[in-house]
Amino acid sequence: MIGGGVLVAAAAASGWIDPDVDQIPYLVTWAGVVLGLLVLVVLALVDAFVSVRLHQRSLDRRLVRDTLRIREAMDREGIGSRTGGGIDDA
Repeated sequence: MIGGGVLVAAAAASGWIDPDVDQIPYLVTWAGVVLGLLVLVVLALVDAFVSVRLHQRSLDRRLVRDTLRIREAMDREGIGSRTGGGIDDA
């Protein structure tokens, strides 16, 4: 929606409004184009930041899940048991 507005404003600024006759509307229209593009860039950066955060959370969950699976497998096999026969029992 913002991109469509920027496109219409850019078309108006470059073709419909004569800068020699209508200087104020010309400047206002181009200011709208620049502001719209700035908003689009900021929104894209926010979207990228949120996507990276979601990906990090997904990786963290996967790491915890895999760690728990490894711990359960080690407990089933009796490897690294916390209750018996460790090095500290000298």
